[in-house]
Amino acid sequence: MLSTTNKIKQKYSNIDNIIFVWDSRINNRKKLYSEYKANRKPKTLEEERDKTNHYSLLDQLKSSLKTLGDWACIEREGYEADDLIAYFVKESAIDDTFVIISSDNDLYQLLNDRCVMYLPHRKEFYTILDFQKEFDISPNKYPFVKALAGDRSDNIKGIEGIGIKKGIKLIKEGQCWTHWINKYKEVDLETNLELVSLPFENDKINLTMPQSYFEKRAWVELFQEFGLSKLNLSDFKQLFILLANATKENNKLV
Repeated sequence: MLSTTNKIKQKYSNIDNIIFVWDSRINNRKKLYSEYKANRKPKTLEEERDKTNHYSLLDQLKSSLKTLGDWACIEREGYEADDLIAYFVKESAIDDTFVIISSDNDLYQLLNDRCVMYLPHRKEFYTILDFQKEFDISPNKYPFVKALAGDRSDNIKGIEGIGIKKGIKLIKEGQCWTHWINKYKEVDLETNLELVSLPFENDKINLTMPQSYFEKRAWVELFQEFGLSKLNLSDFKQLFILLANATKENNKLV
């Protein structure tokens, strides 16, 4: 967390807020499509134990982060972190800018002149210009492409024989969405589009973005709990001094 945040800080020195967003265990998308992410269920007892241990560690980490402030553990029952991030971006003031730290390409649809991503798996920033160079479409068309192609990782079935490249080619034809719904009736494209669009059920989220801050005692306790005594607390403190003294351009590190 520290190394990644510092990398963002170096490029965007006027960031004045950092928040950490988490997935809910309950997923409202399953009410729309019961098989959503059903392919991720453990298949063996060992996988079940690994999943249980994973969630146990996450619960411990989230519980500890809550001591730092509500900015460090934002979640809403029924929603994925992607939905909350998208909600903050879309409901923000027009002069707010965002840096989203995530490797999830579902978030590409949020890219614009005031929202960029940092991709940890590539160790690089990714902007709307990068997206347009890679896919040759605007980010707001990306959900339509994914609706056509489907998403194996989320168990969303697409049209047979259509992947991302073919989906882009079809969308670039300029046909209205109803055209594709009628042409490929074997797949529920309307449901697919609702599943992949962010945020899901936007009108039901209703969250206010908290403001991050530095409180030394809470950080010390967190270091001790996770055996991080060798880390330099001043590094974290300098980061939050930067946030406190930043300009008032309301840049958000999400």
